[in-house]
Amino acid sequence: MNSENKISVVVFDTNVLVSAIQFDKLPLDLLDLAIDRRIQLVLSEVILSEFYRVLKVKFKRPEEELDWIIDLIIANCSLVEPSEKITKIKEDDADNRILECAVAAKASFIVSGDTKHLLPLKKFQGIEILTPREFMDKIIRSRHQ
Repeated sequence: MNSENKISVVVFDTNVLVSAIQFDKLPLDLLDLAIDRRIQLVLSEVILSEFYRVLKVKFKRPEEELDWIIDLIIANCSLVEPSEKITKIKEDDADNRILECAVAAKASFIVSGDTKHLLPLKKFQGIEILTPREFMDKIIRSRHQ
């Protein structure tokens, strides 16, 4: 979000996507921003696969519903295929896939609920890493400037 009001390029961590689908109000509002084209959501096949797996295994969502959800998200995001392998986070390699996607997308923001690995970084290669609340507050502030 800059003074020229360009649409921000944003990567959501899998936990934010899962929370949105589980109808957690704030992550759902963030997903609505992507659907309304107020932000440019960028994901990778790896993130979508992890999202699908979590909803299927952990939340026991039926495949038909999952297919519909994935189609909705794909229709409202851009997909990138990261070419750079990142190994910044040793404790949870899956979090590196989020960083790889953000770098490939030239994202301005990563939105995550990961308080152990991603959020403590605060920034990675110039990409701000924010909680859903911090990101929404930034969106609201930018509207009033």
